[in-house]
Amino acid sequence: YINRSLLLDYIMSNKMVGILMSIGAILLFALFAGLWPAGQTDPGIENARLLAANNLTIFYLFIGGLSFSMMQTGTFILAEKLIKKADSTYKTLLVFCKLAFAATLTMFITSGSLWAASASLYSSGDVTSAGIVSILANGATSLLPWIWGSGMLILGLAAISGSSKPKNTIEWTKGLFIISGLVFILSPFISQIAFPAWAINTVVFVVIGALLATEKIDF
Repeated sequence: YINRSLLLDYIMSNKMVGILMSIGAILLFALFAGLWPAGQTDPGIENARLLAANNLTIFYLFIGGLSFSMMQTGTFILAEKLIKKADSTYKTLLVFCKLAFAATLTMFITSGSLWAASASLYSSGDVTSAGIVSILANGATSLLPWIWGSGMLILGLAAISGSSKPKNTIEWTKGLFIISGLVFILSPFISQIAFPAWAINTVVFVVIGALLATEKIDF
């Protein structure tokens, strides 16, 4: 017999949240940094061809969806924890924060599904449709930097404000989400920081995740 209350407490524990965030961030960055078979091409027919030619495309899409889900689940739980002790202003903002994380996960999964569809269409000989779907797959995440960035910015501010104001130096690391949020919000305007934004975000998630897993900080 499994005690559901104990299981829920473990899932929402700092250790579990930290593990989800750290591993998810590392897996996703590894995927984008070198494993994704069409990372150097623009969306379209050539992109679809590269995905169709790689036997591991579906596996990479699965890893991408899983890792991003781990990251979003972790931040969603952190926002839920902060809501319980935030003042009325931040309670409202943190609800938006949770919605932002859910929305970005939906965008990411939708985009992944369309990438898979473009590869399948190319393999079946429908090259033109494959190129169109590839472009749609890329467009599905067009708003992701702003929405995800806004969510992380709010999470970071709420984590170091009001009743959650840090009591020691190490707790200020919770505010690193502010940096992630800002670089993601700016990345659509400054294309040169798009990849560095992912790298910075990865470091932030790994650092905060490790501190949570080792119970050095709490939200």
